[in-house]
Amino acid sequence: MYKKSRLFLIPFVIIFLLFTQNAFGFEALNGKLDITGFIRNDSAVRLSDGQKQLHGKDVLVSTSDGVTTTEAQGFESGDYYLCRNTLQIEVNWSMTKNLDVFGIWRGFYDAALEINRDFEQNMIDAGSGKEIDGYERDQELREIYVNLTPGNWVFRIGKQQIVWGESDGFRMADIINPLDYSWHYFFPSWEDIRIPLWGIDIMYGLPTGNEYTVEFVWLPGAFNTGFQPNKLAPTGANWSTGFFNQYFHKGIDKGLAPGMDVMFPGVISGATNNQTGTLQFFMESMEDSVPDNSIKNSELGMKISARYGGFDVSIFDFYCRNDSPVFEEDWFIKFLTGVGGGNLYDYQDEMFQYKWVNKIGATFNVYESTTKAVFRGECVYTKDEPFLPRNPFPENALLSFMGMAPPQTIKNYYKDTFAYMLGFDRPTMFPFLNRARSFFISGQVFQKYILNFDDDMTTMDMSNDDVQTLFTFLVNTGFRNDTVLPQIFMMYDASGEGWAQPQVEFVYGDYIRFGVGANILLSNDKQQAYFGGMRDNDDIYAWLSFAW
Repeated sequence: MYKKSRLFLIPFVIIFLLFTQNAFGFEALNGKLDITGFIRNDSAVRLSDGQKQLHGKDVLVSTSDGVTTTEAQGFESGDYYLCRNTLQIEVNWSMTKNLDVFGIWRGFYDAALEINRDFEQNMIDAGSGKEIDGYERDQELREIYVNLTPGNWVFRIGKQQIVWGESDGFRMADIINPLDYSWHYFFPSWEDIRIPLWGIDIMYGLPTGNEYTVEFVWLPGAFNTGFQPNKLAPTGANWSTGFFNQYFHKGIDKGLAPGMDVMFPGVISGATNNQTGTLQFFMESMEDSVPDNSIKNSELGMKISARYGGFDVSIFDFYCRNDSPVFEEDWFIKFLTGVGGGNLYDYQDEMFQYKWVNKIGATFNVYESTTKAVFRGECVYTKDEPFLPRNPFPENALLSFMGMAPPQTIKNYYKDTFAYMLGFDRPTMFPFLNRARSFFISGQVFQKYILNFDDDMTTMDMSNDDVQTLFTFLVNTGFRNDTVLPQIFMMYDASGEGWAQPQVEFVYGDYIRFGVGANILLSNDKQQAYFGGMRDNDDIYAWLSFAW
């Protein structure tokens, strides 16, 4: 396997640049062409051992040579699991007064698998060896679009990020681009982990009062990217032990029989593919079930924004596929009856489906002079949001498989949901802590209601609750002329989950930034999706970057 990459040298290049401090941003064509970018290293070390048991039993692993074992995951406290080196180049070309071209190229190399061979072997043992190269290194033209600005119109055409919403830390109205959870969960900035999509974003500012703006979004779904769901970590990687891991193991343990992980590799073994673990099989099935590139998969959105009496408000509607899948309800009965083939691999491209949903919502923000705070909020009503069954297999799945009960379908659930966020931002002086700079304080409360909740369905936190309540709190400040920037972000879910992220960043000159932080994850139940399956993934992380 090809293991060398010049991007591995990025940390050393940054250290060299630390002592040069000469900007090399490039301008040409009388200042109409700007080339900027950054070089960055992100590293992380685990603070605890990996989860070795699920439901009191060892994790079953089907290795690539077809031997099923009870080896636990090879994650240990102190493991250096992330060494991601990124080079990003940004080009902005102002061709005419009303025409700009913008592009971002990004390449990365994660040296962690080379530094810690146990991580690489863990992915191979879990069945995702063929995904190692893409997980370890990749390069792409991340964004490429043109901006046309004739009169009150703005036409943005190409591969891009489209950002709606007012919330921080957790997304609600920011619903257009999917996210890449694969390398550091959702801890990096949204800008870094949103997956850009090909589309057309059209805005028109009405020449009237109240600053009306109408925005129309069309994602054709017919180009190279097409429809894209959220990107999950490969099986066996550091961040792969979340919702789907817990969900399928729970279903296999309770829906079929204890230890029935062994059944699926046995059924799969007749296929030409290498034998793989049960979780990896379902992960591959979710990828294979992604809809083909087609104009019929177009996603459409519209937003109207205005300003009234100090309030910035908007209403929006987005018709799209859900970024997380549910089962294709008839696949299990097709498998049992032999329709379409007698091997599970024959159903991988139709085992899941990404259902269409309609999201209608609104946002606001306003500055209030008495409290000297900005208050903001957003809400989203989702029609027919899909939910998985609590048990991922029919109640009599094992009997059906053995021919002792009639074949059964899998039942999904479709419920209307309403979610909202209310938050505030306020700069506040604490002279006894910092005489020169205020503290930025931000708080948010999120709630989500599932209408007509059914006890046999599961939410993403795998709870029985029809209401989820979440609180966040952020505070940051600056010392020494904003060259030392401490911050802490905290989240608490009323179901018993929590997340704390303290960090501090140091700024050297105009171009060098270095920081260190930690992610502390809390959960009283391994079944909870945000942090239940991740609660042993506490880490200390650091970054070093040179931007020009």
